Amino acid sequence: MTVSCDNCGRIIDTEYVELYTPTVFGDIGFDGNLCAGCKSIIEVCIYHYSELYDQLTKKILSKMFKLNIKTQKRMR
Repeated sequence: MTVSCDNCGRIIDTEYVELYTPTVFGDIGFDGNLCAGCKSIIEVCIYHYSELYDQLTKKILSKMFKLNIKTQKRMR
């Protein structure tokens, strides 16, 4: 479909895209018409963001678990 890209504004072949990323407050979504270049750039950014988000949540959860074990030992 030839309409303007919602990101860069070029009138070129576009594709309707729905993208969602996880955040602390819930999923943030984007939907719109994107050209192939903008779609690939945004998908790469979302992929890297979701990888970092997963790493940070695992790191935070492991620290919280360690803190809970220390607290339990002190309570005994």
